[in-house]
Amino acid sequence: MLAGLKAGLVQSLDAFAPRRRLLREIRAAWGKAGDKDGWLAERYFELTCGADHRVHVDDRTWSDLEFPRIFKILDSTRTRLGSQHLFRQLRTFPGDAQQARDVQQACEVLRSDQQLRESIQLALATLSADSAATIIENILQLRSQG
Repeated sequence: MLAGLKAGLVQSLDAFAPRRRLLREIRAAWGKAGDKDGWLAERYFELTCGADHRVHVDDRTWSDLEFPRIFKILDSTRTRLGSQHLFRQLRTFPGDAQQARDVQQACEVLRSDQQLRESIQLALATLSADSAATIIENILQLRSQG
C-alpha cells in the first residue's frame, strides 16, 4: 500500500513538473546500453565525410567488424542528433594524438561531472523529437547557400 501511495505521488509530481520526470529518466538511463533503432544515425556522417576516405572507416570494414551492432549498444544518447554525432565519431579517425586526447578529456569531464552532464541533457531535451533528426541537413544546406 505504501509503495502504491509513493508511486501515485511520483506520478502527480511528474505531471506538474515534466523537467523532474525527464531528469529521473536521464538518471535511470545513465550507464546503460542503448536500445534505439538507429534511424538516420549515419546521416550526419554521410553529409560530412567528404572525399578523403583515408580518415574514415570504410563501409565494408564497418560491417565486417560488426560495428552496426556495437554502435547500437553504445548509443545511449538522448537525441537523434546525439546518435548522429556518435556515429560520426566512431567512423572517423582522430586527426592526431592530441585531438584524441581532447575528445577523451571531454568525455571524462562529462562522465565525472553529473551536474554539468545533466544540465546539458536537459537543455538539449527539446531536440529529442524525431523531427530534429534532419536538422543537420537544414543547417548544412543553409551553410552552402550562404
